[in-house]
Amino acid sequence: RLSNENGQAIENSSLSLLSIIKDKERESASDLFNFVLFLRKERNVSDSYEANMLRGLIKLIKFRFVEDSSADPSYGEKSFHDVPVIRELRRLHRDANQRQKLSPRSSDEGLKWIDWEEYLSVVERV
Repeated sequence: RLSNENGQAIENSSLSLLSIIKDKERESASDLFNFVLFLRKERNVSDSYEANMLRGLIKLIKFRFVEDSSADPSYGEKSFHDVPVIRELRRLHRDANQRQKLSPRSSDEGLKWIDWEEYLSVVERV
């Protein structure tokens, strides 16, 4: 069951993207930023996971504010540059991408592959 910051239950029927992100100001997305910090600090997600999750959030927020942005990329403006919450999410995404480039892999690459003889053995059984 979902609850707000005061611990009060929230009915699923009252939730929508509009109710979660009320306006395009950075402050209206504080729950999203807190979620990113929670994943980073409490769940210890990889930098790659964080970057991918932020990329998805940016797309979601662009969908939310498609009618509110007056940026015109055909005149050289960056799309949605006039939406502060998207600018902030892009900044977080750039930061996660930079950390991702320097981070060690979170999975053992050696476990992802089998040698040729093992592959042939599996194919023969099939």
